Amino acid sequence: MNAKLLILFVSLSGCAGNEGPETAASCEGLELAAELVTSELERPVDVQSVNGDPNQRIFVVEQPGRIRIIENGSLIPQPFLDIETLVTDGGNEQGLLGLALHPDFLQNGRLFVNFTQDDETVIAEYQTGSPNTNAPPTLVGNLLSFEQPFANHNGGGMTFGPDGYLYVGSGDGGSGGDPQEQGEDPQTLLGSILRIDVSASGTASSPPSNPFVNGGGHPLVWVYGVRNPWRISFDSDADKLYVADVGQSTEEEISLLTTADGGRDLGWDFWEGNHCHEGPCPTQDVKPAVTHTHASGFCSITGGVAYRGMNLAIPQGTYFYADFCNDGLFALCEGVSQEVMSIGDGTSTFGYGPSGEVYLAKLAGSLYKLTPPTN
Repeated sequence: MNAKLLILFVSLSGCAGNEGPETAASCEGLELAAELVTSELERPVDVQSVNGDPNQRIFVVEQPGRIRIIENGSLIPQPFLDIETLVTDGGNEQGLLGLALHPDFLQNGRLFVNFTQDDETVIAEYQTGSPNTNAPPTLVGNLLSFEQPFANHNGGGMTFGPDGYLYVGSGDGGSGGDPQEQGEDPQTLLGSILRIDVSASGTASSPPSNPFVNGGGHPLVWVYGVRNPWRISFDSDADKLYVADVGQSTEEEISLLTTADGGRDLGWDFWEGNHCHEGPCPTQDVKPAVTHTHASGFCSITGGVAYRGMNLAIPQGTYFYADFCNDGLFALCEGVSQEVMSIGDGTSTFGYGPSGEVYLAKLAGSLYKLTPPTN
């Protein structure tokens, strides 16, 4: 099925909140729509692409252990990568959870996947010898593995930063309330955003500028104090990393960092958003850029991407995100958050297309593209 169904658009009358006149003017009169690309996916949890891909491919991660390709709007029947036999998929938060295509993928064919296997997280490198075709990749090797004490809070999102390093979102190890106090321990790979040098094929090393390479924490840890980052993404035209962190029972949050913020503490499990979860709470090292309470209908934040495309009449850098329990699509526009349209609940991930346009997926199996409305 390659449906082209246009759904639900709304005009923005200005970003809500405490914006000034300049912000309101830059956000007035915006209209969006969501176009169904396919509804034949199985539990999509990540969407990736390569800028300038001549085949206009979108790579979609299916949680059971497959990567599918949508090429020129059509879902290719044969999976690009199928590692279902390697993946432990508990049907909840385990599975194949993340994909990162090397910035030079069209030349070197390198890609990286993040999945759960038994009681571990595994980050593995694959490579295809024909990156401009859909030739399946082969395993280069497992680069990193670390224990997961519980089945949930595996994180799994990955992205390359403007510094060329691979950033990896790692949850606090699971259960509830961080019972093993992983979040505030920079010695562990859990509860952290990792920064990894993968410049040499088949290897994962610590960049010399990582904050703990000389002690005080694990050398791969870049920042710590996260609960279950779902998802992380860099603004493709700016040094801005958005970290959406799923809350416990009170608040969902999004933090904004730069590559100069190594060593920062995002607060969990002292802080849940701006709420003191386990006191006495120290002064927040990083205050969230956005928080949403569970009382307002949020339950599990789904981080998105900052818009840098050409087809939507919106301010460049507007960051889109959602929540798994909430019907809304939200935009962080000029520093102010607002619901911009209704898309239904169950949003599992966002991603870019090869021209910088924004896609979002529903865990039930659908992929949508944000477009201008048609009359």
